[in-house]
Amino acid sequence: MDIVVSHITAFHWYLRNANPLRGSSRQCRMRRLPPVAPSAESARDALLSLSLSDECLNVIVSCESGRRSSEALRSHLYSDNLPPGTAVPLDFLPPGNRLFLSSPEFTFLQLAATYPLEQAAYFGFALCSSYRIDEWTPGGIALRAQDDPSPTTTRKIATFLDRIGPVRGSARARRALTYVRDNSFSPMESGLALSLGMPLRHGGFNLGNVTMNPTIKIRTNKNTQGGSRFITRRPDILIEAKGRDGIVRRVAIDYDSSSFHAGQVDIVRDIERRNEFAALPNFTHFSLASPQVHDFNQYQQTAIRIRRALGKRDDPSRKAGEAQADFEARRTAIWHKQFALWSEVVRPSDFRRLE
Repeated sequence: MDIVVSHITAFHWYLRNANPLRGSSRQCRMRRLPPVAPSAESARDALLSLSLSDECLNVIVSCESGRRSSEALRSHLYSDNLPPGTAVPLDFLPPGNRLFLSSPEFTFLQLAATYPLEQAAYFGFALCSSYRIDEWTPGGIALRAQDDPSPTTTRKIATFLDRIGPVRGSARARRALTYVRDNSFSPMESGLALSLGMPLRHGGFNLGNVTMNPTIKIRTNKNTQGGSRFITRRPDILIEAKGRDGIVRRVAIDYDSSSFHAGQVDIVRDIERRNEFAALPNFTHFSLASPQVHDFNQYQQTAIRIRRALGKRDDPSRKAGEAQADFEARRTAIWHKQFALWSEVVRPSDFRRLE
């Protein structure tokens, strides 16, 4: 029997394992999903084979009559034909079954059809990230090896959505994808990027275009041959925006969860980092510690400082002819949205624990 694992179960597997397609050009030609969901016993066997602690296996089938549900199984329906590569075969098999995963791109579509846009974007960050969940490492997060690429990329998801066409969840998936960025190194980086970069209407601070862990080359001095000498730095997050004066500015952000009780070495390191970036024109560097991130009032003030460093006007700002009371009500509503998104994707939350 064929089993195609889907939704949050597939997501959990991708974030805890090496990319199953690394170094491989093989592509599964499955065009139609299995018509029937597995039994509860087969579902439990599949979870054991996947080495997941999930109590419920999510699968996807092609026929409504073949759906089954139990404490150990939740089945979903997708009756259209599949583009090649939408199912990923796994080499290990539970007894009597062939086990497949929904591709990372198909998994993103499934999650976008199930969760709100902001949460779908967070899932997208994780699927396009360079980290994996590893309970045996400090902090539970490990960077993927050089030969272990991220499960997918924003470009691959966009291509998949174009190929699969208008299906349930595809419109929301496309909207969510506009806020997803490749190469996050941690869940906290993903949450910060979403909160700082998303538009006000989604609860973000709308600070500018976000890039994750870019390589920035900084000129230091001349070498012995008279040529330029450079160093490279990789901030966690880079935000770029055009200010009110038309000048494009950049802000680099580094988050250090251990720097709350900063020692002399940490302080010197932060000063050196700021001094290095100071050599770049229209460039500001921020180092964030836990209190600035986990206390919303401090976090909001940090976002305001970043906005000013980018030369941007206050947002929200009072519109021409808008009554002060109306502006205050609109600003308060935006702050509530920003608090809600921050609560969900930045600080530890029930949603973050889904990962």
